[in-house]
Amino acid sequence: MQRHLIQVQTFYTAPETDIFITFHHRRMYWCRPEGAVELLADGTKRRGTVDGWRGDSVGGQPLIPERLSGQLQAVQMFRGTICTVAAKEYLLKKLGDEVLAQVQVAERAEEALLRAQIDLITLLTWQDFETLVELVFSGSGWRRTSTTGGAQKTVDLELVLPSTGDRAFVQVKSRATAKTFQDYVDRLAGMPDISRMFFVWHTGGIGAEPIPATVTPIGPERLAQMVLDAGLTKWLREKVS
Repeated sequence: MQRHLIQVQTFYTAPETDIFITFHHRRMYWCRPEGAVELLADGTKRRGTVDGWRGDSVGGQPLIPERLSGQLQAVQMFRGTICTVAAKEYLLKKLGDEVLAQVQVAERAEEALLRAQIDLITLLTWQDFETLVELVFSGSGWRRTSTTGGAQKTVDLELVLPSTGDRAFVQVKSRATAKTFQDYVDRLAGMPDISRMFFVWHTGGIGAEPIPATVTPIGPERLAQMVLDAGLTKWLREKVS
């Protein structure tokens, strides 16, 4: 009984500085209460909000499960109407787009690691570079259907995605130029059985021309992130050490 009284009192008296949260359809929403409780014609009660319910942070980041800690999401298990949020500090930082100090340390360490990996990638032989690219794609679900670095003049690596049947080819270049990139974009147009192309390089650039939706360029920064996500950091270090 005492718990129910506290919940009712909170609904009626919580000031505008308080924050209410709720979860609906895989999203967290929040608001600040405003004004007095209103009795509706059907006997239910309603209280206004300062500026409505929001499903994103102050800076516009969606408040979806992938972006929220398990401790905060645990309040969904509460079998009542209103409860206290234990992860209050975390909640306020999340709504205000503030990054925890521990997360900042981790982000700086990851940025340093990615920069170091870019430098290491440029030290690979072209054979090892192609092998690295092959390992990255196989780790993300793509299955190789041709031999890397084979006799084919058009592609370095042919892939199929078993879950969808999509077929793709990967062109791997240690040094890229806008002309080379466009040449392979044009070749894709003449391969009706291939649905997309990945163009991977670690030095140079491909220019700023519009890129077809069926073409995915993967430069050094993106490749370094993919290497990290695939757990190939140690493999990369050992190849150049």
